[in-house]
Amino acid sequence: MRWTRPCLCAFSILETRVSLSGHGAAKMATEVLKDSLYASKRPQEGLWRTGGGFPRKEKEMSIADALKRTEAERNSKEWRKKFGGRIDYIYVSPSVRVLSYKTEAKLRPGLELYPSDHIPLIATLLLQ
Repeated sequence: MRWTRPCLCAFSILETRVSLSGHGAAKMATEVLKDSLYASKRPQEGLWRTGGGFPRKEKEMSIADALKRTEAERNSKEWRKKFGGRIDYIYVSPSVRVLSYKTEAKLRPGLELYPSDHIPLIATLLLQ
């Protein structure tokens, strides 16, 4: 099935808050579903973190730079304190192709604040 115009679909599959060690619901979900961040056919864009508060961090980490680090480093307490972590995910079934993935982190005009404590995730999906 192929749509010729954009389709916005929101699904709440399961609770996605995970422990610092990377276990929990997100780990269980990846045993059955694909994390669209890693499945993207195009290079991922935006910030690594998807949550962590309204204020901008002193140093933000891009997805591209974060993926150059080990999973253990990205899941460490030190990393989460310095760069924030992923608390929101887009999971897809194995038959769905992820064409692109990005986070949309735009600061409020004139402020060093994001409009929400969750940074929006955007994925372009091909449902077959």
